[in-house]
Amino acid sequence: MLHSKRHHLRALALAVAICAALSGQAFAASATVTTLPSIDSVLASIEKAFTTIKDITGSVDVDQVQVDGSVIKAKAKVEAMMLGMLRMTFLEPETFADSIFVFDKNNNIAIQYSPITEQAIYQRIEQVLTDRSIFRSVDQLFSLPSPTDYDLKVIDSEVRNGVNHLLITAKSKNGSDSMFYQFWINQQTWLVTKLTIADKNGKLTMTITLSNIKTNLNLKETTLKKMPPGTQILNR
Repeated sequence: MLHSKRHHLRALALAVAICAALSGQAFAASATVTTLPSIDSVLASIEKAFTTIKDITGSVDVDQVQVDGSVIKAKAKVEAMMLGMLRMTFLEPETFADSIFVFDKNNNIAIQYSPITEQAIYQRIEQVLTDRSIFRSVDQLFSLPSPTDYDLKVIDSEVRNGVNHLLITAKSKNGSDSMFYQFWINQQTWLVTKLTIADKNGKLTMTITLSNIKTNLNLKETTLKKMPPGTQILNR
């Protein structure tokens, strides 16, 4: 039981780290371009793109750098509805495989499913996350943080997988977040496809890559909250 509890807590910590990163906060690379768009025009293009999106699915690959320099690699499937529902299903590593985390913003519910115990724990979101602002809006999972809270700058452009991407840095305006972020924005879809996070000393702590992104698959709330057959429900 102690092993299963440690396993679940590690999976939860990684899930929260991924959500925190995807919902808003990056660090550096470079390429050569002649003219870069203004951050205002980029934000306008992103806002316009999201007016047509009702839901998003995609694969998330994470490299989380530990203090000793080792790297924890993880892969998850993310399904999100713009109205405030997020489901994350871990695929890798094997120790986290089939762990499920669901965040229902509108009903203030966080669901954590462990395949080891076959239990789903239902809690209020604030019982799981210390910063509920992570889920102010689900669209931030594939977008940029608020320009009200972060200083956003378009610093460069590069081609990824045959598509032009803008590189945008983000740094907290009020100092509440000491991390440095960099986002890669696909100029065809205006969605984030990669982000890196570095600490205040410039040391890389996490790289997140988003792929196989699809939109408007008509996701249903009941499907995103569905647990495997035989799951024991625990309310806390």
